[in-house]
Amino acid sequence: MKKHLAHYIGFLSLIGLVINCKDSRPEFSPGAGDRRIVGTWQLVERRFIKDSSYSITVDTIKTTRDTSFYSLKRYSPAQPQTLSFGADGNLVAAGTEMTYYNSIRHFRVDSSFYGLSLSLYISTNGANVPFRQGVAFRQDTLVLLPQCYQDSCNQGYYLKLVRAR
Repeated sequence: MKKHLAHYIGFLSLIGLVINCKDSRPEFSPGAGDRRIVGTWQLVERRFIKDSSYSITVDTIKTTRDTSFYSLKRYSPAQPQTLSFGADGNLVAAGTEMTYYNSIRHFRVDSSFYGLSLSLYISTNGANVPFRQGVAFRQDTLVLLPQCYQDSCNQGYYLKLVRAR
């Protein structure tokens, strides 16, 4: 009985040490946010590829056909889907359609040889390595495009957001 109690106390002590252990890495910050993107943006339209396939069997030969197509979805202001870009480089996503962005806490707008892009930093991996999405500003509309290199940008899918605040 005493042996089990000693193990239990040791286990609780170890748990206490782990809980009090703090990450020694400094808080990551990509820097100040770009003034053009700072604010809250509401999703109004999304174009995406919808995967679909069917199979045909003739005798013993099965052939699968790809019937993927683009789908366009529009969103009502009644159920807002938003991305909020802070002046400090922080990002907050809200809404059921924005779950892709939930693990992203930081951003930076960059320009490069390939044009304007949005560097997004996934907060769960601790590596602070960005992935990029193309970005375009059209008056009060923000368009997020898939990551593109050279001529591969014309893929046809996007997220279109309007400035909410």
